[in-house]
Amino acid sequence: MTEASAREKILIVDDERQVRGVIAAIVEMEGYHCTLAEDAESALAILGEQHIDLLISDINMNAMSGVELLGVALQRFPDLAVIMVTGVDDRETAIETLHMGAYGYVTKPFQANELVINIANALRRRQLEIENRRHREE
Repeated sequence: MTEASAREKILIVDDERQVRGVIAAIVEMEGYHCTLAEDAESALAILGEQHIDLLISDINMNAMSGVELLGVALQRFPDLAVIMVTGVDDRETAIETLHMGAYGYVTKPFQANELVINIANALRRRQLEIENRRHREE
């Protein structure tokens, strides 16, 4: 566990309990704190109540999709890093989510290392963008 990972909070959103559990186990093994949500509405409520550094969201969920969640979450919380996770390897959706502001796109089934690398990259990029914006503001 790194010092940085001990402070960073990750929100995992997936309508499948088992998938949430697998992702949470990987995230916690790396030393991150995580919170779980079963749908986009719950995720938005948590984002409004807690400081979250990274959102890991499924794309295909009931009611509000992960793509819709991505748009709303980044509009409300512009410093949020987001990684999309999906069972459908769809190039167009991947490109769409990346253009919308997602930092990563991981297809299920995934290797733990693939997810861990995406998390590290997303959190690092988020930190650099925040520092860059602060520097420009000063």
